[in-house]
Amino acid sequence: MSAYDYYQFYLKPEDLRGQEHTVKITKAYPKKFFTETKLVLEFENKRKAMKLNSTQAEAMMDITGTEHEKQWIGKEITLSDKVMFNGKRTIKITAKEAAMFGSKNVLVEVNHGA
Repeated sequence: MSAYDYYQFYLKPEDLRGQEHTVKITKAYPKKFFTETKLVLEFENKRKAMKLNSTQAEAMMDITGTEHEKQWIGKEITLSDKVMFNGKRTIKITAKEAAMFGSKNVLVEVNHGA
């Protein structure tokens, strides 16, 4: 058994180690964190989930062309680590094959901790 069997860990910009990672969404669901509910994405063959802030959720809606998170399942997105002008690390979300989502190519930079 490992800690991953007991807890859910969330992706941070540092986890990406400066490289792009194309991931396939296997689960998308709301989860309560203290006083607020956030959307969470899980990815194929990845141990960490991604807790979305509102900017990231909006990016997913733009990329997939739908506001319904269950319809994001099966889509591939690319995540990458980027340092912003203010020195904060962020996760950049892109869709390289935008045509498969029925939407234009969208590039959104977000502060993962926001």
